[in-house]
Amino acid sequence: MSLLAVSAAAEVKGTQINVKLINQNPDPVEPGDDVELRFRLDNNISRSIDALEVELLPKYPFSLSEPAVKDIGSLDAKQKGVDAVVVKYKVLVDKDADEGEHQLFFRYRIGSKDWIKAGPFDISVESSEAILGVLSAKIPESINAGSVADFDVVLKNFGKSLIKDVRLTLDLDKVPLSPIGTSNEKVIKRIAPGESTTTKFKLIANADASSAYYKTQIRMDYLDDSGNKHLRNSTIGLLVYDEPEFSLDLKETEVNTPSANGEVVLSVSNIGPAEIRFMEAELLEAENYKVVSAPNVYLGNLEPDDFETAEFDIRTANIKPRDINLKVRLTYKDSLNKEIVKNSVVKLPLYSTSDAKKFGLLDGSKSLAYVLITIAVYIILVVFIAFMLIDCWKNSLPKYKKVLWTLMIITGIGAVLYYFIARRRK
Repeated sequence: MSLLAVSAAAEVKGTQINVKLINQNPDPVEPGDDVELRFRLDNNISRSIDALEVELLPKYPFSLSEPAVKDIGSLDAKQKGVDAVVVKYKVLVDKDADEGEHQLFFRYRIGSKDWIKAGPFDISVESSEAILGVLSAKIPESINAGSVADFDVVLKNFGKSLIKDVRLTLDLDKVPLSPIGTSNEKVIKRIAPGESTTTKFKLIANADASSAYYKTQIRMDYLDDSGNKHLRNSTIGLLVYDEPEFSLDLKETEVNTPSANGEVVLSVSNIGPAEIRFMEAELLEAENYKVVSAPNVYLGNLEPDDFETAEFDIRTANIKPRDINLKVRLTYKDSLNKEIVKNSVVKLPLYSTSDAKKFGLLDGSKSLAYVLITIAVYIILVVFIAFMLIDCWKNSLPKYKKVLWTLMIITGIGAVLYYFIARRRK
């Protein structure tokens, strides 16, 4: 055998390909994620290599989403370093993989020769920070004072690792709400990555709770998959709200018949638990009556169980006696400074004149007596003056005095003076 042939045989026998893991992306990789692995193939001999195949040998917690065997083809002599062939694999890490270094192997063969194994290669697996958050807080739009409401908190594991031993606490120390039928603390055994869980509370608002937004904290204590403790707080707003309630009534009226002028007094009472603020009453005109005074009256603030009155002067139309509606517009603000406008009506009964007198709404009997008394007084006064005039001219007074007294007696007061001073005495 020639020296050249021996040398060639030695090179073939000593064929060597170095396999090196040059990159892991991302590094470390989180459980449940994909990782890209890059292997460099260096040809360390001085001759080319044909028909090269490679295969990645994954084992738990790794799996492939592409073929494990790849046909590389040929390598040039001494093709290595920056000129080397790079093989890429996309590998999936199981979502329940433990943190740490996990190994996998690689192998290659030339032509139909035996497979040559390379490795192991260490792949770093590490979970990111365990992130637990409030996905939503499902509560009624508002809670009435003294009422019960369901409060559902939806927690989500936003991280890539398991969260366990979650202790969820509602901080209700500074809000007018209390748990009912349950405590303000719940325990959740575990929440898998990406999963959500709903925790239910039942709350009751204090009977004297003021309408307002109340901020409170949701406290979350939990452990990550490695047993590390975590604490997170989330702020939520709870609305306790009662819409103002009022009663509008006719308190007094001077108007009881058609075609009449007079004052009507309306009473507005706060009959709810919420404060009524900056209230203004407006009496709107209608075809059955006309407002002859200022149509707007400012009533101010009404505390619960408080009332105010508004006075208006009106004239009723010439209509048949019946109930008419006084149209009232009330404008006010609630405890949250929201403006509210309510239109209401108050019934004003109108009677015929005879019915109004019968019901004592018109003082008809007293009016007649007054007229009769007035007439009687005038008759007595006229008779008295006449008697004083007769007495004056029968008196022995000088004629000029009779004329003067006559002029005075006609005034009425002079008749009284004449009676006490100059009348004839028997």
